[in-house]
Formats: sequence, C-alpha cells, structure tokens
Amino acid sequence: MPDRTRRLTVVAAVAAVVVAVAVAVGAMQWLGSDSPGSAPTPKSELVSEGAAIYSQHCQVCHGAAGQGGTGPALAGDLIDRFPDVDDQRAVILLGPKSMPSFATRLTDKEIDAVIEFTRSGL
Repeated sequence: MPDRTRRLTVVAAVAAVVVAVAVAVGAMQWLGSDSPGSAPTPKSELVSEGAAIYSQHCQVCHGAAGQGGTGPALAGDLIDRFPDVDDQRAVILLGPKSMPSFATRLTDKEIDAVIEFTRSGL
C-alpha cells in the first residue's frame, strides 16, 4: 500500500508542476500582449522608436505617411519590394541613387527600428 500512495503522490506532484507551468506560460503571453493597459512589447516599442527616427531622417523625402515625394513611396508595397529585410537594410546603409547613406548616421538598433516601422507602422 505505501508504494501505491507514493506513486499517487508523485503523479499528483508532476500534475501540479505541469499545471503551474501552463498557468505561468499563459500569464506571460497575456501580459506580453498589446492589449489596452498592458505594457508595450519590445516590438511595439521598436515601432515607436522607428516612427520617431523616420520622422527625423526619412519623411522629408519619403513623406510623413510614406506616400513618397523626392524619394519613392514606402507605404503599401515595401514588403513586396523588399521581402528580405537584409535587402532593405542594405538600401538604408548604402543609400542608392540620390538617397544618402545612413551607415554612419544611424546605429544598428535605430536602423532595426526604422525597418520595423516601415514594414508594420506605415
């Protein structure tokens, strides 16, 4: 009889750990969501940072809403034109045609933020 009690105790303990982990994972996912009142996720913070950098460095040529101007439009089809993020990064770094290079003007983190904003915030 003690073996059976010990097995039941072990099974109950394992079940309790599984339930606790499931609850913790669910809580972390819920807290990390962009639901109203929750703290912004790192991705949404990156988009916000990218919007500020875009307005300071990019909108003069590409337009406030990415509609274009002296530079091409970015809103709408950017992901179609640059399905690979590294291609978009190369354009920002190298500055093709009349676009200036931002390799020495922006940090890697700032470039990541601009890329995230132009891909999801415009």
